[in-house]
Amino acid sequence: MRDKPNESLTRTASTGPSPGGAGGGDGGTESAERFLPGAIVSERYRIRGRIGVGGMGEVYHADDLRLGVAVALKFLNLASAGDPARLQALVDEVRVARQVAHPNVCRVYDIGEVDGLPFLTMEFIDGEDLASLLRRVGRLPAPKLVELAHQLCAGLAAAHQAGIVHRDLKPANIMVDGRGIARIADFGIAVPAGTPTEGEVSGTPAYMAPEQRRAEAPTPASDFYALGLILYEAAVGARYVERPDGEVALPGIHEALARGISYCLESDPERRPKSALEISALLPGGNLLAATLEAGGTPSPELVAVSGDSRGLSGRAAGGLLALAVAGLAAVIWLAGTAQIVNRVPLAKPPAVLVDRARDLLARTAPGVSRRHEAWDFGYDDSAFEAAVAERKGSRYWESLRDRRPPPIVFWYRTSPHVIAPPDLTGNLYSDVPPLDVPGMSLVVLDTEGRLLKLRTVPADVETGRKAGEGTDAGDSAGVALWPALLQMAGFEPDSLRETVPREVPPAYASERRAWVGEWPGGGGGGRAVRIEGSALAGQPIEFRAGVPDRAKTAEAMKVAAASI
Repeated sequence: MRDKPNESLTRTASTGPSPGGAGGGDGGTESAERFLPGAIVSERYRIRGRIGVGGMGEVYHADDLRLGVAVALKFLNLASAGDPARLQALVDEVRVARQVAHPNVCRVYDIGEVDGLPFLTMEFIDGEDLASLLRRVGRLPAPKLVELAHQLCAGLAAAHQAGIVHRDLKPANIMVDGRGIARIADFGIAVPAGTPTEGEVSGTPAYMAPEQRRAEAPTPASDFYALGLILYEAAVGARYVERPDGEVALPGIHEALARGISYCLESDPERRPKSALEISALLPGGNLLAATLEAGGTPSPELVAVSGDSRGLSGRAAGGLLALAVAGLAAVIWLAGTAQIVNRVPLAKPPAVLVDRARDLLARTAPGVSRRHEAWDFGYDDSAFEAAVAERKGSRYWESLRDRRPPPIVFWYRTSPHVIAPPDLTGNLYSDVPPLDVPGMSLVVLDTEGRLLKLRTVPADVETGRKAGEGTDAGDSAGVALWPALLQMAGFEPDSLRETVPREVPPAYASERRAWVGEWPGGGGGGRAVRIEGSALAGQPIEFRAGVPDRAKTAEAMKVAAASI
């Protein structure tokens, strides 16, 4: 089974407010604070202290006495306050920023004035800007970088959906709070996409796209280029320097991450990603389908197309393309990738329902496992796809695949008494990575209808269980109730199966082994044979698997299918 990760990546702790504040800019010449701690502004805001100062003004941390929340106040300096253009820019910043509402975008609330000085109120972020963070740590570890990239893509997607181009995306305008959550800030020069620039160049030169330096009309592609520069700097620890050959060198960086960064840094804006969703889909853990379903949405045509972009193919998938090129329909499946899968094989239930199903299943059959930490995601069953190719039925192929059992798309859910940490710098979690080797861990694999395909547990006390099962019928007597329950959870009627001799080796010591053969039920089963194996220790399931793949027969069937085309 091939699956995609859903992970909680390493968090970077905060060391307190930085000069960037909540979108306070790059910093600048220090000056005396206009407001001292304790001062009341506009009879509503109590100043806590200054957190940023720059060329256009200052940013203060304050308490909103009316609402009882912390806010940041951004003031224009005296020179800027008297400039109608600067004042209009402040008004425009509020107007534009309020059109974008997203957890990865710094919220801007309102505009006010005190003693002739205009200011805007915005979300206070207890953390530091990315520029300060990178100066402090040099570069980000891969898990944190991947997490940051997905968050920035999400924030940019919200801005672009509102028709807004940021135009000044840079590390100093990205705030990272104490929980590691990133927010895009400072929409001071943001404009609607396509707004004529009238020959004026706006932005920070070090983070401008080539067309932005040429004063061309702003488009989302310019933000994507800036995003690529930011991710490159965070990955390498130094700013990107364009090479004559246009190659983006990222040695030692995760292949998918390097591919996404290189894609953003295409000099021709037409060759860059078409959306922030496309960038996120290319990155490790880019399971947009799961994210969309979790939010209660339906995958859009754009999302479906993005998920199948050939740029996202791994080396393994690319090799599969070459090997299956002669197989006609098989090549179509691999080339179409996720796009065809999502489009043709709709998921029956959203992730939240499947998570509840997995939790209930564990509570009923393995109450001893720990659910202190959880992880889940969707996966793709290679053997089901291979068998589907071998069993293709002309024009009705996709119809048969949609309801096929065993299913091509599966859902996995893991639990652990400890944090389920990625085993390496890729930051990836899978159904079997890291391995289930800690007492109390468990894995549940379901089809998208919520039917059980696989259950694996690591007993919390193997020695106690071993002694309880040895020399007694404890395991067998418990199994009388256990196995019918598991079979029914997998969608089988026990009476429809024939018990046979087990042949799979359990992953851990087991006092009982059982096996059944029969057919997959329902129209989606198509009369296909199924083998089910299970093992248990003192009444607790060690492993239960419905449909153990026989890869030798599958491979032979593939050869026959290819030869017949």
